[in-house]
Amino acid sequence: MNNGRAYPMVTVGFVAKEKFNLAGRALEALIAHAVIPFSLIIVDCNIPPRYWAETDRVLARNPGINARIIPVGRYLQPNQAKNIVVRDSTDEYIALVENDSFVPSG
Repeated sequence: MNNGRAYPMVTVGFVAKEKFNLAGRALEALIAHAVIPFSLIIVDCNIPPRYWAETDRVLARNPGINARIIPVGRYLQPNQAKNIVVRDSTDEYIALVENDSFVPSG
């Protein structure tokens, strides 16, 4: 089910946890260290504006990222946000990353 692509397509779901202040740096690490093409789904579950602004800046610095933001308008538990990613992904694989997880190089 790779839609004729030469590589598997992956959706990375980036979801909020209670440590909003780490989100921008965690997203930056994810983008910097990803080694295969991916789609990015960010579930905006009422993230406070000052932390959302940092995430927005990271996305603006990386215009080639295939990112989709799904606004929810209320706070969700991480598993509720992950379910939204699973529901909305159309790719063959899904990786779920919380906003306080730092992807290492390699």
